[in-house]
Amino acid sequence: MEREIKFRCWNEWADRNEMVYFTLDTAMIFENCTTNAKVMEYTGLKDKNGTGIYEGDIHKDEENMLWEVIFDKGMFILENMEIPGRQFITEDIEYIGNKYENAEMLED
Repeated sequence: MEREIKFRCWNEWADRNEMVYFTLDTAMIFENCTTNAKVMEYTGLKDKNGTGIYEGDIHKDEENMLWEVIFDKGMFILENMEIPGRQFITEDIEYIGNKYENAEMLED
């Protein structure tokens, strides 16, 4: 099974912030992203609601711990944002946002 290669980037413009989605064959990708854009890759997986999972997405577990999707050592995994720990991504969990558009979730 071949996964779809696509990306999103978080742009911080002077007057607004926005998430831009694109694939490698999208024309003028870089004209739509600022020089300091945060680029995130699609994992090829979807959560239990059918939403595509990208780097930077956040999952809250049953104990209210926050987990971020990261790419490390050739694979996408979940990294605990509160205590040291990692786990594999599964498609039976729900993602509640991402660390750029939903930064308020990360504040104590």
